[in-house]
Amino acid sequence: MGQTETNGRLCPFVHKPYNDCHFVKMKSQDIALTTFYCYKNFEICGIYRNGSNGSNDGNDGNGNRGKDYAQVFTERLNQINKKLIIGLVLFVFLTAMLVSNAFATASIYGQSVDFQDMIDQRTFSADYYGPTESEGGLTGYWPGFSILWDISYDQTAQLWDYEYTLTGNKAISHFILEVSSPSSANDIINPLVKKGSGDWTSISIYGPQLWTPGTGNSNPGMPASGLYGIKFDTGANLVSYSFQTVNDPVWGNFYSKDGKTGGNNIYAYNNALGITGFNSNDKLDFIVRPDGGNSPPMVPEPVSSILFFSGGAVLAVRRYTKKHKENSKMFSNLPNKNIKEKEGLR
Repeated sequence: MGQTETNGRLCPFVHKPYNDCHFVKMKSQDIALTTFYCYKNFEICGIYRNGSNGSNDGNDGNGNRGKDYAQVFTERLNQINKKLIIGLVLFVFLTAMLVSNAFATASIYGQSVDFQDMIDQRTFSADYYGPTESEGGLTGYWPGFSILWDISYDQTAQLWDYEYTLTGNKAISHFILEVSSPSSANDIINPLVKKGSGDWTSISIYGPQLWTPGTGNSNPGMPASGLYGIKFDTGANLVSYSFQTVNDPVWGNFYSKDGKTGGNNIYAYNNALGITGFNSNDKLDFIVRPDGGNSPPMVPEPVSSILFFSGGAVLAVRRYTKKHKENSKMFSNLPNKNIKEKEGLR
């Protein structure tokens, strides 16, 4: 017994018991309670926890009986659940921050485009390049230049409809639109062109191939890495190009040019084309172009996914808490002598 006490497994009240300690009364119904509480589990004993005043009714002097096992279990469960929920919230917050930072620094080049970006435009932002209300996103020299796209999905034909409209104070000479490598000319269906307010007419395309500044000596200002894509070799001050394809829209690049003005080459391309590896996480640096795949962009944002699953985890914890509270109520309805039965339910 002395060794047991030294190990902290014997209730300290054994040496100086209260009148209502289980082993003092030692009636037949107290044997199981003495075995369970006084020897090994005294820390959850109501008498030990509340410091009984030694009265035979087990009151603490304020009319409150010592807490039974079910109450202790419920309190501990609530404490654990509070810590668990707080820990889960902190974990979700930190994970969301890490994932957000990871995606914030990753390039969006080649990634699927959200539906709200299927219609948009890019223009020069500097005053001498174009209108002051321009949205930017372009590199080069082309006063008044802008590029607008309008992309939709034809459910009947199960094809993507792509339309690009280019505007400049000088007529567009040609327009090169990036496509995924490798691609085939057969991927581009029914290419059309419309100049000004004229009608849509058929047009031939060139490529797909790698276009560089030295290709035909006709791409001044293009970054040395070049651009793999298709080329529309006709234009006007206001010109639209359209085609259909199974390839879904992603973030990519373009290049367009005209001749010269005051000795300056007239050309424009999106900012990311001039960045090594097209490494930008700003969609303003790209335009939308066809990919090599054939699936609509319906992937949820990563942080939203994390919050969705974490919400499910919180609900699971709450259900777990509710279940064990119900079990604790069952404990309170059982006589104290049924210790082994209680332990079986826990």
